[in-house]
Amino acid sequence: MLTSLRLTSKKIQDVPSFKHWLIHDLGNFFPFGAVACGYGRMHAGGVATDYILTVNFPQSHFQEICNPSGGIETPLLRRWLKTEKSFYFDPAIHYDWPEISPQWMSVFIKNQLRNAVVHGRFDLDRCVGTYFSFHQLPADTNEEATLVLEQLTPILHDALCQVIATVEKQEELMRPEWERLTQRELALLTWVGRGRSNNEIAELMFISESTAKHHISRIMQKLGMANRVQLASAYTTHPPGIITKGTKVL
Repeated sequence: MLTSLRLTSKKIQDVPSFKHWLIHDLGNFFPFGAVACGYGRMHAGGVATDYILTVNFPQSHFQEICNPSGGIETPLLRRWLKTEKSFYFDPAIHYDWPEISPQWMSVFIKNQLRNAVVHGRFDLDRCVGTYFSFHQLPADTNEEATLVLEQLTPILHDALCQVIATVEKQEELMRPEWERLTQRELALLTWVGRGRSNNEIAELMFISESTAKHHISRIMQKLGMANRVQLASAYTTHPPGIITKGTKVL
């Protein structure tokens, strides 16, 4: 099965194909309820999380565990960084781990991220690190899941690196344009990308409809776009996607 997964992973090029592979190929072999895959470049101070790719993972969780500087604070990642070995985490069993704070544990339990197995990889050739946490695994599979993830991680790592390479090429097309926008304009752009009307955007942002229309015209002018459809399409194809400082969730 691992050979088959490795072969099918070679076809992965972008975020949608990676998520499809996780659900339909990997999921048949390694059943899970949710997964978060982290990617970051290595530097003198460690590894910063640049991207997180998720499947069925509560997006609010990342915002709830942010530290004051805007980084994602997770003791499971800290534990892996110390050991560089795969491990299983069950809050009902491992509540006394020294890395675990009551605040973090309460968020973890609230978001139902139970029965988790974690592993990652440092890639000195690419100078990147990846991190994989699978959650809501079947009960009583802790030892087996830990061993399986050790075997899967090299395949996951190579596939994720290819996906991020594609994402960064796409982002390069839009990054200068997004950076021209203010935080207020980016917030408004989100609603345009979700297909909301000027009236709906006005209500959501507590502004007048004419002000919403003016801001959208201003955004299109900044980006050199001809119409609202082009603007919404650009957002959908190459979203800014900033959820936490320095980290993009895909």
